[in-house]
Amino acid sequence: MVTLSFDNGPEPEVTPHVLDTLAKHSVKASFFVMGRKAVTAEGRTLIARASAEGHWIGNHTYSHTQPLGELDRASALREFERAEESLAWLDQRPRLFRPYGRAGKLGRHLLHPAVVEKLVAGRYSTVLWNCVPRDWLDPDGWVPTALRQCSAKDWSLVVLHDQPSGA
Repeated sequence: MVTLSFDNGPEPEVTPHVLDTLAKHSVKASFFVMGRKAVTAEGRTLIARASAEGHWIGNHTYSHTQPLGELDRASALREFERAEESLAWLDQRPRLFRPYGRAGKLGRHLLHPAVVEKLVAGRYSTVLWNCVPRDWLDPDGWVPTALRQCSAKDWSLVVLHDQPSGA
């Protein structure tokens, strides 16, 4: 089994093609969006389209510049809360969050304890990953890497990127 997810969008020049391709193949995915892109008119339109087409939308921090566990309390909360504010118009259930992982690395750097408190209180599902084919580094050759990573697991949660240098 494979779960597809897309990070770092929405991007007006990329996300529509991703949505068209998913629709063509009747595939649903999760989109973890950056708050700074969600506040634009184009971003909001693309998020509304993805949601209307049955995809899940989640918070992927506001600026995506540093893992939350490396920030001080106030900065970490601001990253999470500003992204939440940018998505407040969207009544998305379940509430999803994906931390910025810096190239897919798992570890304590992902979350600040203050953000964990918010996630628990808000009953969020924090969605991590086990397949990161690094499509942003190899937009033409990531597929064999993804297939190899997925074949080694019973269930893969694949992180791709709906951005110009991604899948």
